[in-house]
Amino acid sequence: MKIAFIRHGKTEGNIQRRYIGSTDMPLCQIGIKEIQKLSQKKNYPSVQHVYVSPMMRCMQTADIAYHDTPYTVIENIREQHYGDFEYKTYDELQDVPAFRRWIDTSGASDAPNGEPQIEFFARCRTALLQILEDAQKHHYDDIAIVAHGGVLMALLSIYATPQRNFYDWHAANGCGFLFDADSWLEQKTITLLSKIDCEEL
Repeated sequence: MKIAFIRHGKTEGNIQRRYIGSTDMPLCQIGIKEIQKLSQKKNYPSVQHVYVSPMMRCMQTADIAYHDTPYTVIENIREQHYGDFEYKTYDELQDVPAFRRWIDTSGASDAPNGEPQIEFFARCRTALLQILEDAQKHHYDDIAIVAHGGVLMALLSIYATPQRNFYDWHAANGCGFLFDADSWLEQKTITLLSKIDCEEL
């Protein structure tokens, strides 16, 4: 089985460099046009089924990139809730001590009133197990997961080969990675095949 992990397209919050976790934003016009362009250029691998976050920006991305492909909404691949940091920018938060701790510990210190990182990682793992179990049940050879940057980084930092740190799996909006999951049952790992990049944009 091959799995395409794809981050949603651009939103106004992304353009403004805001932390948009639980904020349910749609794609902006630039984001829509970019996903349409990438889809027309066949940047996205052909798949039999798409698993998508329930948040608008992911649903719209999946609809454009895989408009003729059946999909299943997976609640647990929504983005992390950033609590007091939600919808704020680095410049707005840089003098806040809790934010500095959050940045310095790569999110391990937790955002005040937000979703703890350990709980976020746990639900992402649960979601991937659910997705792969469903894909195997239906004998899908190729699937896509359309989700959020944080979700992709969490999952790939846990299960991907080669091993990389959380932020090393960052993908730009509309981009992602293609993996081979043939070793999943025996080793609970997935192997990187290629990037799904956006160099044309």
